[in-house]
Amino acid sequence: MAISRFLKHIGTSANLLGMALTALAYSFFSWADAILKWGTDTLTVAQLIFWNDVVALLTVCILAPRLGGFKATLNSKHKTRHMLRGLFLTAQFFVIIKAFSLMPLANVYAIMFCAPFVTTLLAYFFLKEKPALIHWIAILTGLGGVLIILRPGIADFETGFLYVFCSLFLLSLGNFVNRTIPQTETKLSFALYPIIVTFIISGLIVAYEGFVIPDLYMSSLLIVSGALSGIAVMFMGMGFSRAKIAFAASMHYIQMLWGVLLGFLVFGDVLDIWVGIGAFIIVSSGLVLFFSSKKAA
Repeated sequence: MAISRFLKHIGTSANLLGMALTALAYSFFSWADAILKWGTDTLTVAQLIFWNDVVALLTVCILAPRLGGFKATLNSKHKTRHMLRGLFLTAQFFVIIKAFSLMPLANVYAIMFCAPFVTTLLAYFFLKEKPALIHWIAILTGLGGVLIILRPGIADFETGFLYVFCSLFLLSLGNFVNRTIPQTETKLSFALYPIIVTFIISGLIVAYEGFVIPDLYMSSLLIVSGALSGIAVMFMGMGFSRAKIAFAASMHYIQMLWGVLLGFLVFGDVLDIWVGIGAFIIVSSGLVLFFSSKKAA
């Protein structure tokens, strides 16, 4: 019965289209992540982010009319919050690229999927949002999945995990700020302001390091990654506007599939059995959190 009700809800054309668009968006983000991971052998993190951001900014500007337009976006009354969110996401971008350079994509994604749990805890302490019992169970179970991946006292602790946890916390802070911004804001505002902040900060760091023009091969890859990131932002906005939030958000976990596939095909990484088990628990707990939160709302 539960499965039939789920299929009945998911079976509307709007939900299916929204989920397909969101799945594409997260897939594009994963492909861009793989390109940036590949580029860490030839460029600094700041150089990678700057050139990726140049293309992403141009792409988002081209797509601006479909995302709410510049006029409404620039007239936002919440610029400070958008910029603060941009600062957290920029710092997160730098840290996660460093994590990608040290660890397989799938390992990074598995830990990053805990972001909804941390965001829920932040909302509990600072916004006084009280999670239901099922939410606490999902959070604790998800954190148990993290312990399975880390296996403290058994497995050797990788330095990359420090970067992943830092990235997880920064992303959760960005998501927390996002919850304080009215969702009546244009989709462009949620994309443009963080990209501008990232562009400025990475540009200043690159200016200090010394500008490096990537070779033709790397330039081509960065054009692709930047365009994928920009288009993904549009698809994400379109997907969440069509499907129910819980259905659209659940497509985030398609990144684990891409993390395993791209990790194996491009970087020769083989998924560790414990990472796989931990990721399954985290993803399952995240789905419970998404759908139970939507039902409670």
